[in-house]
Amino acid sequence: MMKFLPHLLLILLLFFSAAFSVGQKKGTDCEKAWLIDHYFSEKADVANGFTKIHRSIIIGKYDEAKKQINLLQNGSGSALVKAAAMTYEANIAYNESNYGKSIQLCDSAIKILQYKTSNRYVIRAMNFKAKALGAFNEYDKAKSILDTVILACKKHNDQFGLGAAYYYYGSFYSDFGDYPTCVSYVDKSVAIRQKIGDEIGLAACYAFLGLCYSHMDNYLLGIDYIQKSIKIRDRIGDKRGLANSYLTMYRVYYELGELDKAMDSEFKSLKICKELNDLQCVSGRYTNLGQIYQKKGMYQEALRYHFQALELSQRLKIKNRVAAVHENIARVYALTQRQQLAIAHLDSSLIIRKEIGDKEGVASAQLVLAEIQLEQNNNALAIANARSSLEIAQRLKLGYLIKEAHHLLSRVYQLEKNDKLALYHLQSFVHLKDSLFGIDQSKELVKQELEFNFAQKEELQRQEQQKKEELARLESQRQANIILTRSSALVILTLLLGFSIWQYRLKNKSKKELELTNNELNLKNNELEDKNLIIETQNIEITDSIHYARQIQQAILPSKQDLNESFQEAFVIFSPKDLISGDFYWATSLEGKTIVATVDCTGHGVPGGFMSMLGISLLNELINEQRLDSPALILSKLREKVISSLRQKGEEGEQKDGMDMTICVFSNKEMTFATANHVFYHVRKTQTESVVTEYKGDRHPVGIFGDELLPFHEFTISLEKGDRIYTFTDGYPDQFGGPKGKKLKYQQMKNLITTNQAISLEAQGQLLSSFFQQWKGDLEQTDDVTVIGLEV
Repeated sequence: MMKFLPHLLLILLLFFSAAFSVGQKKGTDCEKAWLIDHYFSEKADVANGFTKIHRSIIIGKYDEAKKQINLLQNGSGSALVKAAAMTYEANIAYNESNYGKSIQLCDSAIKILQYKTSNRYVIRAMNFKAKALGAFNEYDKAKSILDTVILACKKHNDQFGLGAAYYYYGSFYSDFGDYPTCVSYVDKSVAIRQKIGDEIGLAACYAFLGLCYSHMDNYLLGIDYIQKSIKIRDRIGDKRGLANSYLTMYRVYYELGELDKAMDSEFKSLKICKELNDLQCVSGRYTNLGQIYQKKGMYQEALRYHFQALELSQRLKIKNRVAAVHENIARVYALTQRQQLAIAHLDSSLIIRKEIGDKEGVASAQLVLAEIQLEQNNNALAIANARSSLEIAQRLKLGYLIKEAHHLLSRVYQLEKNDKLALYHLQSFVHLKDSLFGIDQSKELVKQELEFNFAQKEELQRQEQQKKEELARLESQRQANIILTRSSALVILTLLLGFSIWQYRLKNKSKKELELTNNELNLKNNELEDKNLIIETQNIEITDSIHYARQIQQAILPSKQDLNESFQEAFVIFSPKDLISGDFYWATSLEGKTIVATVDCTGHGVPGGFMSMLGISLLNELINEQRLDSPALILSKLREKVISSLRQKGEEGEQKDGMDMTICVFSNKEMTFATANHVFYHVRKTQTESVVTEYKGDRHPVGIFGDELLPFHEFTISLEKGDRIYTFTDGYPDQFGGPKGKKLKYQQMKNLITTNQAISLEAQGQLLSSFFQQWKGDLEQTDDVTVIGLEV
């Protein structure tokens, strides 16, 4: 019967691996998109394909959308299907700031459909092309296309196309600083989109209206529109749209002087923009963050963000933003008494703004230039630029510029002893200042309303969190019941097997006692030999079972080849103390991100192996099934499930089983990480040396620890090509050995890593492994050893 033991151990391992993944539900299918054209209503597969594309674009999963587009373009569909797919691909190209490709795809789709403006996808392609031309500041060409689109849409009653055309027209006037005209066009788009139920388009319009009204100092109305856009975009999961809504909220906060809230809003927007690889959006966030730091008097940080924005905007050829960033840099240089550098950047800004017809930008730059010229005692030029700025501001009804221009002119005319003009401009300035006092009062009202709204939102979030926690508690209870049921069944099965073995042995024993009467001495000798044989057999079977368990454990660990698919180079040192390891490492890819975990479970050998199987199962559930990608959240949820699975209550004398671990998420040249009682090293090679940085996170494990469960914290570091990350358990530095039989220690391990950066990562892994074996010598291995090296 002993032959059943390996199978029993396998059943135990598989049970613990599967028990914690039972009952998980797949996510529901994406909601059906409203944009599916009536052309495909009778072709369910094609319509479903476009639904998936549309939904993937909304939530920012461009790679999934591109796969679906390729399926439609490479299938047996009609020319209409292929052209329609091109318009979606053009949309993605625009969102990824590849404006040239967007225009080419639009032209190809229009050509395939033979320039028939009665076709919705021709209209869509023309709208997208106008939008991309606007990003290149080719407004005349873009407006000409939109004029054609508007006439065609009215003729053929294409309300979708007409609503989009009015929206893009309004956005161009916003670029010129003509916000009243922008509002008039966007209002037309709103009326159409409300009529046809286009919620995505409405959210975009509301956000744009919020931006325009905030520029026009009507903050209350602006906030109202922004909140409408956020509400819609939250509900439909429009990630790129949310980034724009955060942008408009930044504008309101900035104007209200709430700089910390403005910065928080912009960093939220920046995170989304980077996730979507929307470089135009990223450049805009850099621009605004530079302005915030400038306002806070942190000029070095301001210049850092301004120059990042300048480099990116120039690469993307976004002329209006290039001009704005030049002015921002000039303002910082002027504030730090570097006037000549300031004037050089203002000249660049003015040249571009005059070229693209940005009148508000010209007026703003001229006023900054006049201020510098006044400080340099060049009064004549200061007057000329200030007067020019004032004339433009008056035509555009830009109150803030009119007020500042009058103020500057009153000061310069006073220096020129022209009392009449000095008095006129001073009176104008005071009058405008008094009239703008109402705006300042409005700002205070807005602040109060914002605080009230946020208090309401926090209360709603608190209630929602309570609901989620209750659902999680019920799910945890359900899982516990499942585990209890399966455990009970397993115990019964084990008892039955044990009873069968006992009966078998009892039967043999009775038979041997009967035979003992014939030849007692010989039988006693034979009995001793049989017992020795049984012990040897049991040892062999147990060892075989453990070997089999080791094969299972190693089979589910990621291979070196898996890591090499996500990194330039990689090595893994995995050396269990016994046949089965309490250490394990784990890796997966999730929506363009690579997640790597290095884990040290309580114990080693068979107990540690069971803990490692539990850890692997839970990581698969949390990351691959629940799609979590926040390291701190993963650790928190993992701790909850470990405590629940092991039924830990923190009582005195209770076994404190748990895990120490590092979990890293690699994405877009940065790494987000959280640690539980672990450290890791980051090495960056410069021209002269290798700089190693040790990162420590939280000093508590994944499991019961202390009187309260402390939160896990999340950190992000920027990465450069060639950077190396080393994660490890404590088995390597804690190994006894060397000439005096002492611990190897972390410092010696760090020195080995730092001084051997010139060799390849694979060679370095071999060196670290060889050194460990030499250091250990004939001594017993202290603990399980895991070391992972990754090069990005």
